Amino acid sequence: MEKKLCTVAPIELQINGFAFFNHGKTGKTIYAAIELTTQTNLWFKLLMGEMGIKVKAFVPHITVAKNIPVSSFNKLWPKFETCKYAETFKVNSLTVLKRETYVEYCEWRMYKELFFANKMPIF
Repeated sequence: MEKKLCTVAPIELQINGFAFFNHGKTGKTIYAAIELTTQTNLWFKLLMGEMGIKVKAFVPHITVAKNIPVSSFNKLWPKFETCKYAETFKVNSLTVLKRETYVEYCEWRMYKELFFANKMPIF
């Protein structure tokens, strides 16, 4: 995978506000929403293809609060919904994490950082 990923060009992404995912009736996840453009959609499609990942629906995002109870979400969401947050950042690498699988609680640790190419994207 490393050889394939080093051919993918870095990209600048824009965070624009917040959104949320539903987890049935029990919980919700609040996330910072990445603005989707034709360029970002093509970049993520290329990245997923190079990684051999096939998914029908993919929502690029940055998790803020994961799978929180609905009662907590109902208190938090009004603050996030009205918050105007915008930030641009450059994605020039993919960090691969690892952790022990047969341990009740184990922290994620960095395994390897895979850097993207330093060339202009072909979109």
